[in-house]
Amino acid sequence: MAVASSTMARFRIVARGFAAAVILGGVLVMPAPAGAVGGEGEGWPSFNESDGCGSPWMRGPKVERSGSLPSSTVLRGPHADYFGRTIGQVWDSLRWWDVPMSNGESLRLHKRLIPALSEVESNLAEAAANGYSYRITDRYTYGYTARTISGRYRVSQHSFGNAIDVNSVTNPYRTGSLITDMPSWFVDAWSDAGFCWGGYWISVKDAMHYNWRGPLFTPGITDLPASYQPLTSAENFSRSMHTDTVPGQLADTRFRLLMDGDNDGAIDVINVNRTASATVIDVLRSSTGFQACSVSRYVSPTIASGRVAIPGDWDRDGAQDLWVIDDSDGLSVTAFIRYGDFEETEEVSVPAEPGDAYLAADHNVDGWSDLYILRNTSSGWSVEVRSGADRFSTALATGSFGGDASLRFTAVDRNLDQIPDIVAIGDSGSAIIDGASSFGSSESIPVSESGFTDISGTDFDGDGRHDLVVLSGNSLRVLAGNSRLSGMQVTSWFEYPTYACSTQGLPYPYQGSFRDDESSVHRADIDAIAKTNITRGCNPLLNDR
Repeated sequence: MAVASSTMARFRIVARGFAAAVILGGVLVMPAPAGAVGGEGEGWPSFNESDGCGSPWMRGPKVERSGSLPSSTVLRGPHADYFGRTIGQVWDSLRWWDVPMSNGESLRLHKRLIPALSEVESNLAEAAANGYSYRITDRYTYGYTARTISGRYRVSQHSFGNAIDVNSVTNPYRTGSLITDMPSWFVDAWSDAGFCWGGYWISVKDAMHYNWRGPLFTPGITDLPASYQPLTSAENFSRSMHTDTVPGQLADTRFRLLMDGDNDGAIDVINVNRTASATVIDVLRSSTGFQACSVSRYVSPTIASGRVAIPGDWDRDGAQDLWVIDDSDGLSVTAFIRYGDFEETEEVSVPAEPGDAYLAADHNVDGWSDLYILRNTSSGWSVEVRSGADRFSTALATGSFGGDASLRFTAVDRNLDQIPDIVAIGDSGSAIIDGASSFGSSESIPVSESGFTDISGTDFDGDGRHDLVVLSGNSLRVLAGNSRLSGMQVTSWFEYPTYACSTQGLPYPYQGSFRDDESSVHRADIDAIAKTNITRGCNPLLNDR
């Protein structure tokens, strides 16, 4: 993405090194390192810090220490893809920004915020021309600082050069009601440029704080910058990186799949349960080591009718939504939207023939998850990709490749070109089908899996390369797409270091109609009466307690 030189007048290089930008012919040229972004269900990233800002809260990565962070600190996950793999790499990417409406204040911020900050400048200049003013005091205004959130292991947005605190004394952080002296037009100048204001946070208020939500939310950004170079080399998925045991499913579980259900960039296990009156979505969270007491439960009044469930970014907000595909009579997709806890749904008919398998991935790198329809033919498999931007009205690509009917599929960005590649796992062999070649070339991989519940292409260890996560019953196994991250726990960037189940937690999975009667000697009688509709639970719509 190019930015005109006149826009650059307010920005100055503060460091030179790996990530320094170059000025060519008056145009800022960004570096072009690479990292995987085109996995199954993935679109453009979001760094939004609160549901109160109009899209889901996306949790940033953790590190293995709390407090200030040295330059050698390795950063992982989607934030690291976009801002840098180490604190030192982020530092090399900082630029000075001359803060408008201040007395000459300058702040260090990440260079990838330049388009958004230029929007802020333009908005504030327009307000000033209309007679509005608000004084920013340099003593109480801050930008980049390398640290975790106070007392925690989660990395602060300030560590990525992705947040600004303005006039902290008169706009405090507090758990009570909002205190601020910022006029609404000033807040709007930032919000309209793609920033989340801490005054819009829900559980607490941080009125000084502005966090850039990401390229999806700033007007005029049409291209996704390349990710930073991974710190590892590629491997062929032959090494088992991690194993885990996950809770089972309920008697009424309709779908069981792998997706990021809690917006931290890491893969979770999802049970989609269907009752007579609702769809119940249980997120078995990897951040707590899949412990049964930590299951997050969401309820939608829409009944999930369909044969297949897959993850995909339906509304282009950086979060994975749940797509349920019905191909019993034509082809339709019902999306359960992650923003709003899956309660809202949208259904569309797809003007295409049904398939034998389906994927969602961002084929043309526009931030929308596209629908991949895979059909088993007499000569192998055909694939048709339909655009998520126009609700699958347009065909983006078609192709074909060999393989038998046993193949199961996911998507990865194997060659780091931002275009999803199809991973085909089968009884007689496995391969990666190159998306950039219209699925005309492939690479064999030594993966032999059968009878599994689901498989997902995702960056499990957060290094910038996709791995394969295989769910077989209650067993989860990760096949490495990269060399080892030396001296680091594979899961530490998303997992709480010391998470313990409360003794008050309800069991999962549970049997029968209710989940709070497992220890009762009368459970069988309670269930028998419930099945006659004489009794029901006291927590509609679910009625499971």
